[in-house]
Amino acid sequence: MEDFKILERQDVQVVSSPFRQELLEALSTPSSAVELARHYAMSRQRLGYHMRALERAGLIEVVGERPVRGLTEKYYRARPMAWVLSPGERGSSERLKDRYSWATLTNLAARTLWDLISLRRKADAAGKRLATLALDAEMHFETPSERKAFTGELLDAVECVMRKHERPQTDTSRAFRLVLGAYRVWRAITEAEEIVNWFALEAESEPDVGGYIGLSWGLKAVEPDRCHIVEWDPGARLVMTWRDAPGGEHELPVEISLERRGGGTLLRLVHSGFLSDKNWDEEYEAHGRGWSYELRSLKFYLERQPNRTRRHVLARFPLEGDRATAWRRVVGPSGAFGAAVETLAEGDQFLLTLPDGTTSPAELLYAFDGRDFVAAAEILRNGLFRIALEVLSDRPEIWIWAFSWEMSSAELRKVVQPIHEAVGARLRKAMERREGRPAPSGRHSASPPKA
Repeated sequence: MEDFKILERQDVQVVSSPFRQELLEALSTPSSAVELARHYAMSRQRLGYHMRALERAGLIEVVGERPVRGLTEKYYRARPMAWVLSPGERGSSERLKDRYSWATLTNLAARTLWDLISLRRKADAAGKRLATLALDAEMHFETPSERKAFTGELLDAVECVMRKHERPQTDTSRAFRLVLGAYRVWRAITEAEEIVNWFALEAESEPDVGGYIGLSWGLKAVEPDRCHIVEWDPGARLVMTWRDAPGGEHELPVEISLERRGGGTLLRLVHSGFLSDKNWDEEYEAHGRGWSYELRSLKFYLERQPNRTRRHVLARFPLEGDRATAWRRVVGPSGAFGAAVETLAEGDQFLLTLPDGTTSPAELLYAFDGRDFVAAAEILRNGLFRIALEVLSDRPEIWIWAFSWEMSSAELRKVVQPIHEAVGARLRKAMERREGRPAPSGRHSASPPKA
């Protein structure tokens, strides 16, 4: 006899009655309908109605009989079993609004139990032993931050093993369910302390619908973005507003969805609401470039620098004259950053020539013709150079970012300061030759990539 009961819709209706639940509790020890009717001061006919419903549902059973005045009195007992909701009676995962919640965890636990029941039935029918694996451990932490660090590293390790051993589905392959109670990518895009390790330089967040995610790059000329959350389905979907120029009052919705694929996560981002007015052309292009880089930065952080703190240095150089020519002076075969970008594809390994003539092994992460260049460089200890042509209030500038997760701020500044100075000197000389006058010097500040 099975030691569990799968509750279908009709069974749920039977046990949803508080009185019947009380009856089941009373029947933990055998009792007859006559005794129960006397106990509850209820007619035998009315009590019998509830008992028959419980018996039809298989929740109670006859365990004994005795003759009473020519009749037979039956004794009942509640069947010792676990109740499991049928999948059709549980709420779908799409309806769960907080996947970190108690309700979500119990839903996953119920689903796991249902899978075990189904698999055990198949194993029993085939006369085979059901192979399972369970890990039970107790951990102790001094602070919430220690607990958070542990869960992050645990999830990273599990996902790494999943990617290593995942195989394509075939007719002979078998599926195995792995229940995880945390979502690494979701944390990275919604938690302030994670966002600053791949996206904005400063962040704050208030989760759930009605809350917000605040983003800032520390630039006085650009107001911080406060993106108000309108949809919040942790681990699956985030929708928030984004206000931006021209005018600063038009909302540009951002929709992000996550989907498990094999041992990884597929992220889809839609940033909409851009107007067809020509004044929006620069804004549209800048956001497209920005997200193309930032999502690669997210992937880089999660896969290569997980749980590490990002540090940065930025230099900005104002431009005058032809932008394409200025860009080639900075990035290109004869530029300050020597790289034949036109011949490289994303993921290609190459030697990046620096302004002082030294070289560093590097990998191309992203390039957009004449506007953006991103490479992982060994000189930054597997950090990133991002060189971008940005336009603020119709004034073009070259921004040179250096990011590192493995260097201190002082170490990073020591490495990149000579590079920034050499780039600034090259651009100034070019402007002086062109116009026969001193050119403005480069300035260092913390300012944002457009995204």
